[in-house]
Amino acid sequence: MSFTAGTNTFSKYNSDDLGLGHNGVKISLNYYEGLPDPALLNSLTSNELKLIFKSMSKRDDTTKEKALIDLLKFLSSLEQKNELEDNNDILVLCWSQTYPKMLTMESKSIRIQAHQITSKLIQLLKKKISKFLNDLIPFLLLGTCDTDLTVSKNCQTELVQCFKNEKNINNLWNIFHKETLQLINSIILIETKDTLSDERYTTKEESIFKYKRMLTGALDLLSNILKYNNGMHEFKSMYKTLLSDDSALWNTIDLRSTQNIKTFQSVLSLIELLYEKEYLSSHKSVLKHITRKLFKAITNISNKNILSFNRIIPQIINIFILLSNYKNGKIWSYDKTAKEKLLIFLKVSCSNPIPSFFESLYDLISKISTFDTPLFDVETEWLPIWRNSLKGLNEKSFLGRYGAQLFNEFWIFYLKFFDSSPASSILDKRSLQSDIINTLKNNKSLSSQLPDLKEILSTRADSYMLLQEIQIYLNLDSSLQKNEPKYYLDNLLQLLLASSSSTTDENNHPSSIESLFKLAFDILSRDPSDTVENKPDIINIFHLLINSNIHILKNQISALIYELPVWLEQSNYGTFSKMIIEFSNSNYYTNNENNEEVDQSIADFFIATFSIDIPIEKISQTLISINKTLYAKLISDSSLGIQEFINNYLKQYNYNDQGLLFKSPLLNIENISILSESSVQNSERFEKFCSNLKYLDPIVKEHLFKNTNFIDKFMFSMTKAETIQKDIWMQSLAIIRTNGSNSIISNKLAHAIIEMIKSSPRNIPFTTYISYTIELMQTDPNTSSIFLPSDIDKEFMENVPCLDYRLSTVNTLARNVHILPTEDKLMDFVQIQRFLRYGIFLDSLFEKDSTLLNDFYTVFLTMLSELGSDFNCLSPIPDDSFTSFKHTIFKTNTNVSNFKEIIDELTNTSENGTSSSSIINILNSNKSQAIPFFYKSCVLYKILLNEMDSVSTSTMNSFIPLIEKFVATTIRSKETNDSNYLRSSIILIIFGKANNIVSENLTKLRTLLSSECIGVRETELVQKTYKTIILLINILKESDYNNDATSIPIPLQRISMMLNSIGKWLDSDIAYDPEFNVVRLTLMELLSLLLKYPTIAESSTALIQLSGRLLLDSSSMCQLEDTPYLLELRLYCLQLYNSLSQYGELLEQQEDCKNDIVELLFIVFPTELNNQLSIMFYSSLQKILSTFKLKELVPLYDKTLDFILNKSNMININQTRTLMELLVKIIKVKQQDAIIEYEFKQKENETSSDKDDEDDSVNSNDFKNEFKLPDKLISILSNEFPQEYLEYEDHYKFINYLWKWHITLTFFKDISYNMRQLFIEQLKSEDLIEQMFNFTADQIDLKDKEFWKSSGSEAISQYNLLETQFSPYKEDIFVECKRLLGHLMYELFNNVGSLTSNWWLNIKDRTLQSKIETFVSQFISPILISHELDDVSQKIDRLTSKDDALTIKINKVTNEVKASYLIDEQKLEIIFKLPKNYPLTSVEVIGASRVGISEQKWKQWLMSTQHVITGMNGSVMDSLDLFTKNVNLQFSGFEECAICYSVLHAVDRKLPTKTCPTCKNKFHGACLYKWFKSSGNNTCPLCRSEIALRR
Repeated sequence: MSFTAGTNTFSKYNSDDLGLGHNGVKISLNYYEGLPDPALLNSLTSNELKLIFKSMSKRDDTTKEKALIDLLKFLSSLEQKNELEDNNDILVLCWSQTYPKMLTMESKSIRIQAHQITSKLIQLLKKKISKFLNDLIPFLLLGTCDTDLTVSKNCQTELVQCFKNEKNINNLWNIFHKETLQLINSIILIETKDTLSDERYTTKEESIFKYKRMLTGALDLLSNILKYNNGMHEFKSMYKTLLSDDSALWNTIDLRSTQNIKTFQSVLSLIELLYEKEYLSSHKSVLKHITRKLFKAITNISNKNILSFNRIIPQIINIFILLSNYKNGKIWSYDKTAKEKLLIFLKVSCSNPIPSFFESLYDLISKISTFDTPLFDVETEWLPIWRNSLKGLNEKSFLGRYGAQLFNEFWIFYLKFFDSSPASSILDKRSLQSDIINTLKNNKSLSSQLPDLKEILSTRADSYMLLQEIQIYLNLDSSLQKNEPKYYLDNLLQLLLASSSSTTDENNHPSSIESLFKLAFDILSRDPSDTVENKPDIINIFHLLINSNIHILKNQISALIYELPVWLEQSNYGTFSKMIIEFSNSNYYTNNENNEEVDQSIADFFIATFSIDIPIEKISQTLISINKTLYAKLISDSSLGIQEFINNYLKQYNYNDQGLLFKSPLLNIENISILSESSVQNSERFEKFCSNLKYLDPIVKEHLFKNTNFIDKFMFSMTKAETIQKDIWMQSLAIIRTNGSNSIISNKLAHAIIEMIKSSPRNIPFTTYISYTIELMQTDPNTSSIFLPSDIDKEFMENVPCLDYRLSTVNTLARNVHILPTEDKLMDFVQIQRFLRYGIFLDSLFEKDSTLLNDFYTVFLTMLSELGSDFNCLSPIPDDSFTSFKHTIFKTNTNVSNFKEIIDELTNTSENGTSSSSIINILNSNKSQAIPFFYKSCVLYKILLNEMDSVSTSTMNSFIPLIEKFVATTIRSKETNDSNYLRSSIILIIFGKANNIVSENLTKLRTLLSSECIGVRETELVQKTYKTIILLINILKESDYNNDATSIPIPLQRISMMLNSIGKWLDSDIAYDPEFNVVRLTLMELLSLLLKYPTIAESSTALIQLSGRLLLDSSSMCQLEDTPYLLELRLYCLQLYNSLSQYGELLEQQEDCKNDIVELLFIVFPTELNNQLSIMFYSSLQKILSTFKLKELVPLYDKTLDFILNKSNMININQTRTLMELLVKIIKVKQQDAIIEYEFKQKENETSSDKDDEDDSVNSNDFKNEFKLPDKLISILSNEFPQEYLEYEDHYKFINYLWKWHITLTFFKDISYNMRQLFIEQLKSEDLIEQMFNFTADQIDLKDKEFWKSSGSEAISQYNLLETQFSPYKEDIFVECKRLLGHLMYELFNNVGSLTSNWWLNIKDRTLQSKIETFVSQFISPILISHELDDVSQKIDRLTSKDDALTIKINKVTNEVKASYLIDEQKLEIIFKLPKNYPLTSVEVIGASRVGISEQKWKQWLMSTQHVITGMNGSVMDSLDLFTKNVNLQFSGFEECAICYSVLHAVDRKLPTKTCPTCKNKFHGACLYKWFKSSGNNTCPLCRSEIALRR
């Protein structure tokens, strides 16, 4: 709608009139006048404001709404910037003219925003706007009366924001009384639908709706003015004009249209207010006019539109009641047909009543009945209205929203009407009972749908009449009963019981109940089973009577119970058991102290039950549902067998009763364990058991927690049902709190938590269990002793029962492990893992509550961290969390002690610690317990290592005398003290790591230790001296002496004596005893260290020969499975070989040593695991093998290949990896010789065939078999394809299979075209190429682009077996498998040529085909294209150097190779175009220009060239080579084949040598043979003459 100026067609408007304005500008609601003057708008200081007001004059609501939003933002910005101008009058004037126009809009958003802007202006301008309030406030008050509740509420809120409190708001109605009346007058008397809407842009319906909305708001505004102002005298003339009998206001009393309902309601409210203020009583003409209008209006309500008008019916009736007060019903005389109009109105209205209608009807009847002369007859006029109303209610098929309320309201006021009727009325008792019966027949249930109505009718219903109706119903045939209304019998019974229970008339009502019971009992007793099956109404009567608790029926009910056992059969059990249940829970039983006879009857009932075949679930439900007192009596009688029945039921319980069993007394302390133990066998049943525990009796629950294994074994097993677990936990704590400190349950919970933590899967967080632990310790502090270890050494001894000898290879103390008793028994990973999980739990607990942490626990966690490090090295499944403890000595920055104090403490031989640091004392305590002391020593070693950097050289040297004394005492003591030896080792390692100056001062110690090793007897050697050797090794190993080639750490003479002693030891009988093995290990390391000093080795050949002898003996022992310390021994063999290898020329047994080292690669070690130890061994072995000459290793080809292909050998992944790396190298070497031999034999075979037969077809290819891929390898590739995706397969098996393909594709490296074709045909014969294509495409996650982007192109184009640095862990193997899959796809593409394209084009799944193309194009094609182009680039010179006319150009942008021949200054040109998705789409050969040859020959050349790529799996270079040779030979005068038009054959590259004896044309042998085969004869393809073949 636009506010554009136009011609005024309304004579009632005066151009000089300001309308509703009071400040010099005209304000009006009509669309024509009161528009902001353009000059006024141009006076606005802001261009933004000008644009906003212009936008508000547009027609469409969207533009207006945006403009209003912008104006609000503008005002808000002024408020924030505090930039309010002194003169805002123009803005307010413009808005005061625009504001009314906005309120006529249909968009409620526009109206809301308009009110918000007015409110904002009032708040911003405050007193400055006071002169404009006359123009604004009336419209703001009008907004509070908007017909849209959202708008009115919002306006109310804005008023509160402006004027703060209700008092100020109420004053507005008085202050702006006149202005508001002017607005009301304008809307009601001046404006019309035509003035508020422009008919050019608005439909008639929209205009009417807008006008009605404004009119309704004006009426409500008028009502509010009358409410908030005491009188009308001040503006009497205005009110008179507005309310006169000829005022247009009363035209709103009109119901001709349903659109007028809201307006009609508003005018009714106004009439009510005017009457209360006595205006109407003092203005008779107005009252008379209104009355007539009302009577006329109600005639418009009919049966057709009553549904639209029924909501205002009560209000209309109430207005008639109100106006009837005037002169005792004078209004009824204002309209001669008032009575008839009212009766018609009421008859229509009663057909569709709403709540309060019957109350208003009754009030109207009551009011009219007070008139001096009765207007209506009760019998003929009022009663039909009531009964029609009842009939209408009864006939409704459903109650609806207010159905029950209407029934209740009807009967309340109908009974009042009945009671207030004159005595002469025909409304007798029988008619009332008839109405009640009709109500009972309305197909609605008194019990479920109309419970309140039952109470209302019970006071008036006749019991005997009801009984008679019941008897009549029951005597009907079943077919007739079906015709009776639904719920009729039930309603009769319900009402009979209600009327009987509420009466005190003992002579009537109780006898009717007794009669009813007798009637039902007689029917049941005649044939119980038939009654149960066919007469459900009789059974329903018994249920109602049993539950009625009417005292007079007590004996009769007991008689019924007495008979039930006699009548019981399988078919009626459900019915009779329900009666037993209802009876036991009724007042008949619970309020009776003497129930012996009844108890016996019920006991007989269960005896009878057990004697017939009743399902166990039904019996259990009966026991669950009966009275608890009765159940206790029954269960106490062992002769009934109920307890045995229950126990059997619990074993079969299926949890289908919504927890009723748990709420019943059936579960008790004797049988709860039966249910729990039977439930744990099924996880779903057990979760249901746990979820129902909240219903269990507290005593029984406490027994379950305290005296069964529920908490110990099962409580924390529900990892998927955390909510249930939490609920049971809270129940457990509640029992503990209720019964004080219940130590049994507390302890069970504590132990259960620890067990759950120890056995929980990897990477499961302990958050919940930490919370449980803290809660439990707060509830019962005694549980702290269970959660926190009281003796850390004992904990270690229990969980780490022995020292694994393999620790010497991975632990920080290395060889010193053997100072303490070690065993060949391996570490129990499961037990250690449980122990470490417990440590993580403690660490998390201390994180949550640091007050629990002390020095003992700090040491304990530090020791566990060391154990975790050892575990991760030896376990095939390491866990980083085992070394990530937060509360260790090193991570908490605990101030342990200084270096001097630690050394003093270590050299202190007393049992008790003397250090000022409690941590050092703890670490140096309990030396007799080997395992905890070992890990304490590891911690001490690390502490010293950290402290060493802060100690000066002089200080270090100052300790040497003390150390010498301590070491000398230790090694010379008659008794071997392992703890002193270990502490000596720690000290020597630390001082050995010191600088050269310190090391030089250790010479005395080295001499001392070496002296103790000379001339020692064998028994002393294995018991003690080997430990001294270990001490010597510690100094030599860590010393910087071995960096000096000329240094000698021990005098040569003493070394010579030591070597003599070692030789004697090795010659002794003890050398091969098990106890000598630790000595052997120490000797091997000692000799390895001595060999690192060239001066010693060169001056004593005995050292080299002795070392060689020891190496050979030890490596031989490695081949025996029962050799102790086998995994450590093999590692020392490699170490000793490394040291010996630099003196190979001096070693007599060099070749034997080499062979033994190689043999280590082929030994399967049964105890080998994929761990750090395997990394150390196989990485060292690989380094040694890499120093061997490849020609020396080639003879190992068959052995290596057989070993790899043998499944039983695939135990350790790193052994396989080392063998693979060796095999790949050997294959590459062998293939170079194989290529030459193959081509030689191929040529030899062709030559011999040519001599025997000119036809190539008879050539023998048997020689090719010896060059094929190994048959066993092909068999494995065919039969061992992984069946699952990589994520679900055994990663070790998976990569082993991929490695078989890696071996296969290694055979393709740098081989000739013919050999490649041989291998391809071999793979094709087993369908392996297509299968492997499908396999890789299926296994590679084609959508995981981030993985391949992060891996880089080298991950696809290259594969290095050693790239993972021998990591054997599944996570790394998984990544390696993913990369290797990509690499194998790349290698397949690279080696099988056009087979790739054939495979891809034949994929039927287009989605998969598209995914493969996207992946290949992004990650593989660029590499292969680059490879092809680089291959051509590298070989260009080889082609062009032979022919100056040939030019080859490469375009890496378009991926094209262009070959050009310059012939007679013209170019013969061919292009090889590589597509973006190469090799999924083959290389395209394009003939760019032709010169010097025929079209047919040119096409044949192109086809041949293309065939090399697509048909022969050749490369671009192969194809280009053929093309250039053909061109060169063609123009050199060589004759081409008359079949293929090529000089060189595309396959065998031979010249055409076969000549037709008749036409003399030449042919390639292969082309001619193909022609013979296809034609079926041996004729020339050109002249058709016979070509003789020699056989």
